[in-house]
Amino acid sequence: MNPSRRRTAGKVGAAGNGLSDIAPLAIPLSLMYRVSMRILILLLLLSGTAHAQDRYFGLVVGSLHVGNDNLNNFNPGLSYGKRWVRRPGTEWHLEGGVFHNSYDEVSPFVLVGLSTHLITFGHTEIRGGIGTGIGYYRTLALDLKDDYGIPNIGGYLPLATATLTARVGGTDFRLTTVPPDRDTTAIFNFSIAHRF
Repeated sequence: MNPSRRRTAGKVGAAGNGLSDIAPLAIPLSLMYRVSMRILILLLLLSGTAHAQDRYFGLVVGSLHVGNDNLNNFNPGLSYGKRWVRRPGTEWHLEGGVFHNSYDEVSPFVLVGLSTHLITFGHTEIRGGIGTGIGYYRTLALDLKDDYGIPNIGGYLPLATATLTARVGGTDFRLTTVPPDRDTTAIFNFSIAHRF
C-alpha cells in the first residue's frame, strides 16, 4: 500500500462516510452518477437555448487498443448531441452520454468539439474534427495519479479527441482516436450518430 494513501481512524474519507480509502477524491457511485447526469442534463438544456441546426443520438460500438490485449474492446454506449453550423462547412457540437469503458466501468462523458468538411465522394461527405471534454475512468485515473501525479476529480479525467467522419445523409460513421496510455500504442473508437 502506498504510504501517502494510508488512512487512520477518524480521518475524513474513511470508509464509514462512504468514501473509498484507496482514492482520496473518490465519490460514492450513486452520488457520482447523480452529479454527472445533472451536469449532462444542464449542459444539454443550455445548449438548446442557442439555435441548434441538428440534434442527434449516437451509438458507441467498440474500440481497438493497438498493442494492448488486456483492455476491453467491447464498449457499447449511447449519447445525445447537438450541432451548430457557424460558417459553411464548419460545425460545433456538444455531446454527452454513457458507455462501458475499456476498464469495464460505466463511464459518463461530455464532449465539445469542432469539425470541418474535408472532401465529398458522391453522396458521402468526409469530415475531420477535434474535441475536448471529461469522462469517468476510475482505474486509469488512479494509475495516472500514482505514476505521474496527474490529478483527477473522483475518477473524472480530461479528454482530447480527433475524429474522422463519413456522413451519408443523416448518419455519421465516426472513427475517433484519443491519446493512448503507457501500455498502448494507439486507441481507436467506432461510433454511429444519426440526426433526428
